[in-house]
Amino acid sequence: MIRNAGWWLSALVLSGVGCEAAQQMAEAVGKSKVSMTMKNGQKIEGTLLKDENGQSVVQVKYGSVTVSTGDVASVETTGTSPLPSPGEGRLARWDHCLNVVADRSWSHGMVQVPATVIDLGIFRNVPYFSHRSGDFELNVYGDPDHPACLELGLYNAAPNPAERKACQETMMALLTSPADRETLRTMNLESSRMVKAGMVFEVTPPTEKDSYGGWWISVYDEQLIDKQRASAAELASITMPRTPIAGHSSPSAVGVHPQAPAPSLFHWKDQDLKKARPQASPSEEGRIYKRGVYRKDGVYIVAQM
Repeated sequence: MIRNAGWWLSALVLSGVGCEAAQQMAEAVGKSKVSMTMKNGQKIEGTLLKDENGQSVVQVKYGSVTVSTGDVASVETTGTSPLPSPGEGRLARWDHCLNVVADRSWSHGMVQVPATVIDLGIFRNVPYFSHRSGDFELNVYGDPDHPACLELGLYNAAPNPAERKACQETMMALLTSPADRETLRTMNLESSRMVKAGMVFEVTPPTEKDSYGGWWISVYDEQLIDKQRASAAELASITMPRTPIAGHSSPSAVGVHPQAPAPSLFHWKDQDLKKARPQASPSEEGRIYKRGVYRKDGVYIVAQM
């Protein structure tokens, strides 16, 4: 599938790529592995998911990063990237989910946002990662390669029927079993709950305490949720305070400060935090999960990016 390739062409031409080659590469946008060198020297390697309005979303290891056209020094394609497999479970793998959502008409401006540590309900202390597009939000809980829950919803006190239907149809595309898709298709989109063959299908309205002000469709394996709940020790290593990371440098002489280094593209910034799920209690600072959290041999760790 070809997506808007405006800035992609510009970046390729600026980096010295010929027009003919640039056009060929532009036709591969959306299914290409890319290597980007930023003007601050950072390098990003991953799959180009979206390219619109001067912003590019690149899928990296267990997450994504958004870059602006003006920050790119050079870019090159390094291979093709077909749609990832949904995996063998009833819930699709994280990368398949992200690719499916990136192709939806409502996913303009999709970005990864900090995932607030949930301290209420069934998803308490279950690591997840989150992507926002306007009012829409996609959450993948537990082991990204073997999710315990997929959740799609709207931060809107009164989501309209068309938006709720869009969430339902997208979630159906993330379920690998035809029987599960049919179960979800028949659900009441106001508020409902069904259990089929060990899988819970739930529609949660914004009025519920554990909805954090959103309307949600959640499909989850309750036993797997319990198994993938992080321990106190794991939470200490995979979470951080809900504050942006600021650049810092020590003075080299009295009254003289060297220029602070540019913050990493993988650090959460203030604008990212504003899009994150609110805290259950406004008076609490709360914590968020670090980027790139994944599960290996039953233990959560943080990917080095």
